Amino acid sequence: MNGTELSMRDICTDIPAEVPLRTEAERTVRRAAAACGALAEEQIREALRTVIRNETNLVLIGMPTAGKTTLAGLVSAMTGRPVIETDDAVTKMLGTSIRECFETKGETYFRDCETEAVRALRHRRGMIISCGGGVIKRPENMEMLAENGRIIWIDREIEKLFPSESRPLSSSLQAVKKLYEERHMLYEKYSDVRIVNNGTPAEAAEAIVRYMESGEY
Repeated sequence: MNGTELSMRDICTDIPAEVPLRTEAERTVRRAAAACGALAEEQIREALRTVIRNETNLVLIGMPTAGKTTLAGLVSAMTGRPVIETDDAVTKMLGTSIRECFETKGETYFRDCETEAVRALRHRRGMIISCGGGVIKRPENMEMLAENGRIIWIDREIEKLFPSESRPLSSSLQAVKKLYEERHMLYEKYSDVRIVNNGTPAEAAEAIVRYMESGEY
């Protein structure tokens, strides 16, 4: 850094990964500003907003088949952010499919592995994290994801959701409806914003990006 310019790359590198972003960002920005010389308070605050916006994870939650994976890919293409799928992290940990894990070891074992996967992601920054539909069942998961992330609920009309043989808890239409009834209040409880995905994926992806560019993110 030189003159009165703040380097976002240097600032982001200086924020320790092991602490929540919002805890350390202002201290790091002000330290960098002091090294640059005299800066107006508004310049410092704008730099802080930029760091937090760029480094805060985008966390997608919602029902199976609500479109989280599709939207994560579209938003990644629009923003350049990398994507992590928690279900992929869990299956890599398991060495088997989610359905086989449910059948042989049970849901509790799967949820334990899911929590471990979330714990491994809690200090990542600037990512799109697309979560399995049941991640909201454990409050500790949502607490960890919220440390460095904004939680977006991808909501879709129940009539547009569909069963999948690969998803043990939503393998029939009746199961999908039951699951929605059980979970939609939790999605609402833990989300910072709700994005409705009843139209085209492009429309929902654009709504997510608008939210990221807003002062609310």
